Amino acid sequence: MLVPPLSALALAYVPWLLMLGGGLYLGLRLVRAFERRAGAQAEMAQLEARMLRLEENLANVGERLDRLADGQEFTTRLLAERK
Repeated sequence: MLVPPLSALALAYVPWLLMLGGGLYLGLRLVRAFERRAGAQAEMAQLEARMLRLEENLANVGERLDRLADGQEFTTRLLAERK
């Protein structure tokens, strides 16, 4: 049984099919890269919000420490005056 030779038309489809498959593959890779980048940007926004909260809390702790130091100085001064 002999296999008939491929026609010129069938051979013309091969490069186009390869290009189409390659284009689809590259398109998928591009979409996935954009999805990862969008996920990274969302994560960065969450980290920025967290850092902002940490900065605010640290400033509050600093203010409270200043008040405690003032209170301690006042108490020390009162005790020194009593003697």
